[in-house]
Amino acid sequence: MKKRFIPNCVFFALILVSISGCTRIKFIDKGNNFLNDMTWNYYNDSLNIAASIYGACDEKTILTKYLPCRDKKLLQKINYPLEKSTFLFYGVNRFGDWNTTYIFAFTPKPDLNDFYLDSITEYGTAKYYYQLNTKYNASITHMPTERGYLSVVIHHDRYNSKLLKKIMCTKDELEHVVRFNEPKNMTIEQLFPSSFQILSERFIRYERPNYSACCFIENFSYETCPIRKGEYHQALATYLSFAGESRKALDEFSKLYDKKPSILKGKEIAIDSLLAIAKQEKLVLFNEAHHASSHRYLLGRMLKPLYKDGFRLLGMEAIFKEDSLKFYGFPTLENGFYVRDPVMGNLVREANHMGFEVFGYDSELAQRDSFQAQNIYEKIKNYPQSKVIILGGYGHISRTPITMGGYLQNNLGLKFLSINQSKGIQYKEKKSNSLVIYDPQSERDCDLYLQNNLEIKNNCFDLRSSKKVKISLPKKKRWKTLLVVFYRHEYEKSIKAIPTLVKVLKPNTSSTKIHLCSGEYVYFIQNENERLVSENFLSVKD
Repeated sequence: MKKRFIPNCVFFALILVSISGCTRIKFIDKGNNFLNDMTWNYYNDSLNIAASIYGACDEKTILTKYLPCRDKKLLQKINYPLEKSTFLFYGVNRFGDWNTTYIFAFTPKPDLNDFYLDSITEYGTAKYYYQLNTKYNASITHMPTERGYLSVVIHHDRYNSKLLKKIMCTKDELEHVVRFNEPKNMTIEQLFPSSFQILSERFIRYERPNYSACCFIENFSYETCPIRKGEYHQALATYLSFAGESRKALDEFSKLYDKKPSILKGKEIAIDSLLAIAKQEKLVLFNEAHHASSHRYLLGRMLKPLYKDGFRLLGMEAIFKEDSLKFYGFPTLENGFYVRDPVMGNLVREANHMGFEVFGYDSELAQRDSFQAQNIYEKIKNYPQSKVIILGGYGHISRTPITMGGYLQNNLGLKFLSINQSKGIQYKEKKSNSLVIYDPQSERDCDLYLQNNLEIKNNCFDLRSSKKVKISLPKKKRWKTLLVVFYRHEYEKSIKAIPTLVKVLKPNTSSTKIHLCSGEYVYFIQNENERLVSENFLSVKD
């Protein structure tokens, strides 16, 4: 992913009606302000202005009474209307060898010639006028209010460092630097919407699931807002996995770690050897990292032999509305958030067809893990002869007292085998397309630890034969496009069906090859702007 510069301090400004009084270069300082964690809150009663400023700004510069001479000269150079503006506050963010200056002002009637008009609709309807001055590394934004404009000047590289001459605040990045919303008194979640919320709204904005959602924020960065940085990488990694971008999803998620991944010490283990261990148990707990489709693929590879050995129940943290699954006979958007991943959908689909009783056990109550354990217990006690597989997320399967696994063992008296895949994502790959078993040394709250580097080869976990299929693509594709493949009978029954395969296609390619198991399919070509390019049918025979 091509990195762009975004300053480490993000401003969100909210303007409501009335304006009274006017100062020139002297700053308004009548409002109340206070520092709370990483958030400055500014209020000015006379102007009826409320603004929140995120990030590690130098607090000595916030609400300073006068604009420094050098920045006054900057405004003159970029033709900013000094004499027409009421300056609200001024801030400097210092990071490494560069500085970023922020100047907020109220401008009654700015000259909007040569400004770019755009709108922000994902965070509430608003529009803004934007101009980038490449000569002076500055951007100017005017956001209309009822009686004037909130104006923001962002200036990078104040000391003219040669290193940063090409680093600019572009229009796309500005949408994440300045947010405009109504009404006043909004929560942090409303001021800075969750990346998961943004992407989820884009994913379900049409009747058909929109697997190009990840393209919407893939080239942006939320590093400017510390409280949202980790969530951004996690959300993007998750939606990349939904789009079949397994490798990119792992790379994106790795940005959450402050240090580079260490080398994993372990040895390879064959799936047959893992099966031999699992078959000795009556209850087996797998975990997954929610952005790692390969974790679901491993369990899919093991479904058939486990079923033959007496496993009949598959409990999944990700599953909701089991009645819907039973009604349709295949997964739909109603069955849970992570079921949006085609590999997860295939896991549910194949297990259901094979004869597994697929059930959900998650809880949204405060003591989540204890209720998860109780839900599992209540389900499996009705099937005393059946063996059970549980697929949970991250640390829920551990044996520590406050986890779901801990409650199953210590409170409900159940014995189980726990297989941890999520810890392995913190390490460098030892070998691609393999399972590596290792001892983390630092902790032993699970029985087995795996690094899962399995390649996702087809849409049925090799449970049936598959064929390489060549698909011709529309000509003159200037954009990145997506190939979305559904089982035909599922799509005809519900357009909310989960696709069996999604693949991101590079621009200007004439064809692509995919591996599909036998079946009747309908597939769509969709560009990253969400427009449907083509629809076709496909039959794959044994």
